[in-house]
Amino acid sequence: MAAAVAAIVAAVVIAVAVEESMATAAAVVIAVAVADGWEEATVDKLIKEDSRTWDDDVINGLFVPEEAAIIKSIPLSRFPTEDKLFWPWTQTGKYSYKSGYRFLKYEDEVSGATDALAEDRNFWRSIWDLCVPNKIKKFLWRACREVVPTKANLKRRHIMENGSKNRVAWTSSKWNGYQNISPVNFKELLSWIFKNHGNPERFAMVTWSLWNQRNQVRLNKPCCPSNLIEAQAKEKLEEFMATIPDKPATLPRQRTNWKPPDARSFKINFDGAIFKQENKNGIGVVIRDHTGAVMASLAQTVAPAMQPIEIDAVAVARALEFGEEIGITEAVLEGDSELIMNSLKGGGHSIALVEPLLHGAMVFSSRYANCYTLIVEEMAID
Repeated sequence: MAAAVAAIVAAVVIAVAVEESMATAAAVVIAVAVADGWEEATVDKLIKEDSRTWDDDVINGLFVPEEAAIIKSIPLSRFPTEDKLFWPWTQTGKYSYKSGYRFLKYEDEVSGATDALAEDRNFWRSIWDLCVPNKIKKFLWRACREVVPTKANLKRRHIMENGSKNRVAWTSSKWNGYQNISPVNFKELLSWIFKNHGNPERFAMVTWSLWNQRNQVRLNKPCCPSNLIEAQAKEKLEEFMATIPDKPATLPRQRTNWKPPDARSFKINFDGAIFKQENKNGIGVVIRDHTGAVMASLAQTVAPAMQPIEIDAVAVARALEFGEEIGITEAVLEGDSELIMNSLKGGGHSIALVEPLLHGAMVFSSRYANCYTLIVEEMAID
């Protein structure tokens, strides 16, 4: 590694979490002053080459505890690798316009993260989560954005001079208390409905029905009388709810039966786990022969806690290393991380974030006379 320690100090350390092939990043600035004599030192001076682990004594001596913890949380590959720049917002590490937009959007959200913004996001999410027809969700969204062409909005946009409002009587007491509030716009009223559990689905149907009645009147078409609107909206809502199929019962799932390798080979099953509260990870490896007999097993903890894809990459390298340690030369490697297993099949270069970690797995697999990978599948119990 040729990057200078000074560059680490001045640079931004990016911790990337990958979940179902989507990355999110949180940036932390390392801003401690560089110690005398370390201005030209390189990153490898922070690593114990014999064990390929961070040198706690050196790091703790150079950095404050919070920054030392960030550095030591970065998993290291089992073998030295060349420095490589990659874009952490895509799986391949290559920049795209879409990923750049997502990054900037995320930066805006983080820099301006407030309780008000979080509440606003929850509000819009609540609209799209309503159990009503999509056209009514769209109507609510447009009404909250004040883009529904009401007379008031048309006047505000200087399209219509007459700003008078239609008044419609609300015959229900389902929204008790709304008479005591004075919302400045429709969004504030709907927000009050959500917060006070005011049956938002029925409210949505009634408001859309009022809007629909207004349009029918404007076009001189038959429409529902005002005093029957709520009853009609309730009936339409019940009809819609009746069309929604019940969610199918979740079937218990189990792994497919373990399949033995051929007589000359061994099967290596591995998995990784994260224990956030303990700030550590767990690695499990089981090696069986063609009869299913357990030849060897391994349980190991690794600290500190990593991201799921990182511990999977570390686990697969450790599994192959463990197989080599007990003298296996032909093996079937089986794991449940589709991303990791498919990357190994392609040479370990398809996931930029963990490519250095998978390099170790590729080195260990090359030492086997024959080694191929399988993905553990799951199936529902009949």
